[in-house]
Amino acid sequence: MLPPRRDLAQRLAQRTLIAMTPASELGEAPAAAARRAPARALPSGTRLRDYEVGAIAGESAIGIVYAAWDHSLQRKVAVKEYMPA
Repeated sequence: MLPPRRDLAQRLAQRTLIAMTPASELGEAPAAAARRAPARALPSGTRLRDYEVGAIAGESAIGIVYAAWDHSLQRKVAVKEYMPA
């Protein structure tokens, strides 16, 4: 078993790598998740600066992750919207 600090560092590094992964490598959002989009979710097609929001890729208690298109880089990305309490 790893010491607690090292374990924490590994988990943070793994989360950072996931956050930096292009949306095209994360896979598409399940159709069921798209159908039951929460009321607080941004509508598909919403523009946030260079990003165009698409389908919901995931949801948690603190935010929603969207598959999006980055118009400046011309590629798929993931955008997380935080929902502070």
